[in-house]
Amino acid sequence: MCGICGIWSPRDQATADPAEAARLMFFSLYALQHRGQESAGMAATDGRDLRVVRRMGLVGQVFSEPDLAVLTGRAAMGHTRYSTTGASKIQNAQPFTVRAEELGELAIAHNGNCINAREIRDELAGDGVHFVTSSDTEVVAQAIVHAPGKTWDERIVHALPTLVGAWSLVLLTPTALYAIRDPLGVRPLSLGRKGGSWLVASETCAIDTIGAQFVRDVAPGEVLRIDDRGPVTIGIDDVQCQRIVVNGTAHGRALRARVLDHVLQELAHGLEQQHGHLVLERLGDAVVLHGHDQALLLGDPIGQPAQRLE
Repeated sequence: MCGICGIWSPRDQATADPAEAARLMFFSLYALQHRGQESAGMAATDGRDLRVVRRMGLVGQVFSEPDLAVLTGRAAMGHTRYSTTGASKIQNAQPFTVRAEELGELAIAHNGNCINAREIRDELAGDGVHFVTSSDTEVVAQAIVHAPGKTWDERIVHALPTLVGAWSLVLLTPTALYAIRDPLGVRPLSLGRKGGSWLVASETCAIDTIGAQFVRDVAPGEVLRIDDRGPVTIGIDDVQCQRIVVNGTAHGRALRARVLDHVLQELAHGLEQQHGHLVLERLGDAVVLHGHDQALLLGDPIGQPAQRLE
């Protein structure tokens, strides 16, 4: 897992203290340090361009006062990384920035996994898109950049249904901050407020630590845009409709199998760390967990109950 956060502040607040947004993000990231210890980074904007500082190491090691002096502006976002896709090296540190010729720069911070990233990457590479990292975060960013649409709103809403997995995203452009949660709501993302500033973060501890108030969770599948008008929902993915499609097509069944394989790998790693040697066996759309002298049948991913095997 990773920690992500973002803030959008009133223009007059940024004028009084140009580094205030970045400073608040530093303390929010510090509160999220337990979610990732490999690298940390921040992006900030003054409404004209994006500036990014990212390095390997802990939050307290990565940022200094001179860095905050660079990260001036009314809005900022941050990321602390625990790698799940892509090696632990500076090229994969976030936030990651991309550019659309017609729209300008976009910074992305990502918590989660896009499990069809390889297919999307191959398709985009076939169209001439150049990738510089091994992370699925860059794939998500490039999918947004190359989606149809005349605005970032349109491209984001168009690209997200093509992504499969569980994630929370914070995006930053010179004109808006975006908070996005996966359709099943697997990865957390919360909305908070501090005076006239709006914040988003992986956990409410990052909101509490800077004296802000928790407002609500970002809804599963919600695309939230935050600018001078405050938070506005510009899109929401209907998870019930998505389940019907996944269950009713050959592509959906294949996708379902890939999701289960990924879950198996993650579950096996976590269980072995806690309980020693265990064996997870795939049985159609279910899983059998073998441990010691017992076996447990874990149900269908959509919700069949678990049962103990004699």
